[in-house]
Amino acid sequence: MFHGYWAGAAALGGFIAMLLAVILAKKKFNIPSARKAIHISGGLLAMLFPWLGKWNYILPAIVIACFILVALRLTSRFKKDKEAKASGDFLYDTGSLSSLGEVVFPMVMAFLTWVTRLDPFLFVTPMAVLALADSSAALIGSKYGKSNMASHGEDKKTQCGSFVFFGVCMIIIPVSALLLTDYDIRKIFIISLMAAAAATIFEMTSSHGMDNLLVPVSVFLMLDSLGDLSYEQILIKFAYVTMIFLVLSFTRLAKLVSTFSYLQFAMMLSISLISACWYAAASVTFVSLLITFEQKIIKKMNVCIVKPSIMCSCYSIVVLAIYNAGIIPAHPAAVLFFAGNFILIGYTLYKINDFLPAHHKKQQIMAK
Repeated sequence: MFHGYWAGAAALGGFIAMLLAVILAKKKFNIPSARKAIHISGGLLAMLFPWLGKWNYILPAIVIACFILVALRLTSRFKKDKEAKASGDFLYDTGSLSSLGEVVFPMVMAFLTWVTRLDPFLFVTPMAVLALADSSAALIGSKYGKSNMASHGEDKKTQCGSFVFFGVCMIIIPVSALLLTDYDIRKIFIISLMAAAAATIFEMTSSHGMDNLLVPVSVFLMLDSLGDLSYEQILIKFAYVTMIFLVLSFTRLAKLVSTFSYLQFAMMLSISLISACWYAAASVTFVSLLITFEQKIIKKMNVCIVKPSIMCSCYSIVVLAIYNAGIIPAHPAAVLFFAGNFILIGYTLYKINDFLPAHHKKQQIMAK
């Protein structure tokens, strides 16, 4: 373990080495493989942080890494000559895919460092899931997956990739629990099952790199909320989650919302109740009703969009994690839940055309 800011210097040096590794991967492999090199190398690096030094010395290094990646993103995004090469092209030249994943990745790393204080189990497990499960699902799913479950204009999601993701989670989480906790086998299995299911649903329903936020934070919330409970208490929580999905399935059968929106609503409500945050649960219900109304408005356009529910899920899960970590009290959290989600829904209604897939915008222009 390094002392003082030497720990941050070591972390920053590892980040620079990670960028060099991505450049080498870019030369040898195709674009998705180069992008996933960030996940694998960055995640493996992050898994060392609890033994590298104290969290308050490592956090500034991660923040610096965030600024570096944002700067690289801007050089690639705002270059005047689109044909010219920019410094960030090796990270963000992803064709038609507008992904924020590589920027979100270090931000989530910094966020989890802050809320977990680098607790080995609560920090390492989400980062391992993001580094290994997400990359495995993307690489295997893109090669062997046949049917695309996502809406047009969203990231490709296949059943093969989702099964791989869930399977890898069911390896990572139990192994991490066995090594880093004193939980009994029954408790490890049920916690792993619930955390893996939450991560898989968010990975399957998210888009534009937001799985880099939703997946690790949802795993953290599950582990943090269930870790102090007995096996019998966790079984009761599991029964609650099952009942939520069964009841909300009628909204999907009635075609009130899309499948992806239904899964996100049900999972966010489940995590809120597991975390015993009734304000979050009420907020998720409120958001669900508003997005159902919004989907009814755009249904006449014969198009389905999932970005509003993704935006609200990302915002809600971050506020819930901060509340769950005891950083903010209940009443300010309630204000953040309701006010933030109301603003997001209002914004998506006001800018609804910006959330439509590109091909549908072209149809509207041609119709005019």
